[in-house]
Amino acid sequence: MKIIGREALNKWEHQEIKKSGKARYGISITKKKWLNDLYGLNPHEKVIYIGLRLYADREGHCWPSMRTLAKDLNLNKMTIQKYILTLKEKRFLKIKTKRGKGGKRFEYWLLK
Repeated sequence: MKIIGREALNKWEHQEIKKSGKARYGISITKKKWLNDLYGLNPHEKVIYIGLRLYADREGHCWPSMRTLAKDLNLNKMTIQKYILTLKEKRFLKIKTKRGKGGKRFEYWLLK
């Protein structure tokens, strides 16, 4: 069996998608690479990071509240806070804090 490089594999996959109109496998090469980038995270960190990714725009900017994340991800608010800080320490996120009428508001930039 011949081992081929990532670029050749991506080219092959794109040709297969053009022929059939759908991916040959359930997950694309780029998604596999993205999931490989998450290997250093524990399960809570992965869930929270992917949850933030669902709210993010194309630049990776999002601002869901802790309450919203806790409700949507079925996690405790304190768990969300704890693991958001570990994601920041591991350089998966950048966090900006703003103060408003309702208290603190956090904005997130996803870095990976």
